[in-house]
Amino acid sequence: MAIAALLGIVGGLHRLALSRRYWGHEEEDWGNLVLIRGVLDSGFGFVEMEHMPLYSWLAAAATLVTGDPRSGGLLVAILAGALTVALTAWIGARWLSPAAGAVAGLLIAFQPESALYSASTLRESTYTAAMLAAVALVGDRRVRLAAVALAVAFLTRFNPAFSLLPALGWMAWRERRVDVRRWALPAAALLAVTAGWAAFYRAEVGTWAFWGGVMERNSGDAVGDLFPRERIAAVFGALGGLGARVLPGHVGPLVVLLAPVGMALAGRGRRPTAARWLAAAGLGTLGLLFLTALLGVGCGGQRIG
Repeated sequence: MAIAALLGIVGGLHRLALSRRYWGHEEEDWGNLVLIRGVLDSGFGFVEMEHMPLYSWLAAAATLVTGDPRSGGLLVAILAGALTVALTAWIGARWLSPAAGAVAGLLIAFQPESALYSASTLRESTYTAAMLAAVALVGDRRVRLAAVALAVAFLTRFNPAFSLLPALGWMAWRERRVDVRRWALPAAALLAVTAGWAAFYRAEVGTWAFWGGVMERNSGDAVGDLFPRERIAAVFGALGGLGARVLPGHVGPLVVLLAPVGMALAGRGRRPTAARWLAAAGLGTLGLLFLTALLGVGCGGQRIG
């Protein structure tokens, strides 16, 4: 616990130092300032339907304290980034080994992408902190709190509906003769909040497919003019590039090489079932990344949903 808290503080201070300069990391952080201001001006009644609303609401609440949207958004993002580091170290130390927790926490504390995202007015660090909190709570059998964390994660980004929900379903099936409630109840909670948001989206936009707008913007037609054999080669080339170049470029080649070994040995950690759940959550998240890349290359201009 002490090493997790220490690394969280170190990661938070690193992000605070980075936030003193605008790095031009993404144009979206300027758009988020408009969303935060919209929430404030509407008295917390504004919901921009193409982005999950929770980060904007939290940043708007923080703005009431800091006095301007940028400071409010940064406060939320930096604190969430520090919590992400602490949770990473805590999960690793509690479920695997103290050394694993220290190494994982240190890596995420200074990983450039994580640090820059949480030193900007972006929602990613808030989502990551909530997602890791949900993973930790599910693994530790804190079912009710896990349901809350899953709802928070989903309302920040809708990724858990397509990454953690399949992982929870797989664990519920795997552990059905041991402790199915541990997995089924959080899955039901996540399914319920997903259905609730879909119904709200349907009432506001006219479709249940709340993911449709995002997928349309991020799907391309890179292989539409190729022959079938060339199309297959291009798709697999894109997926291979993601695995062989993009991921190693972001997290380091050694982490990518050792990740399968870690997943294979997950059941030999201090808490085998929780460690297997961690591996399942990681595979679900990685699977969503590869699915997004696949759709981005091969969907063409088709409407999703």
